[in-house]
Amino acid sequence: RLWSSVSLVVAPHGAGLANLMFCQPGASVVELFREGDPHVIYKRLSATFRLRYVGCQHGPRRAGEDTGTSNFVLNLTWFFEVCLQGLPSAG
Repeated sequence: RLWSSVSLVVAPHGAGLANLMFCQPGASVVELFREGDPHVIYKRLSATFRLRYVGCQHGPRRAGEDTGTSNFVLNLTWFFEVCLQGLPSAG
């Protein structure tokens, strides 16, 4: 029920985003992922379920950095601009 009641999902790339299939059409999705590690699966899933999607790349991985445990750095100026302007329309 939780996923079907949300209007905005902000989450790092990962298996938990498979729950997007339970969102109502028109819900917005912001997926966080590493620069240079583009993923299209949740963008495609969002399109299939008519969700508004935007991918947010954050800084490149440093040499030797473990991808599973590294921190996200989110550009809040960009994030709020996206939220205020509205995400792309559902496709």
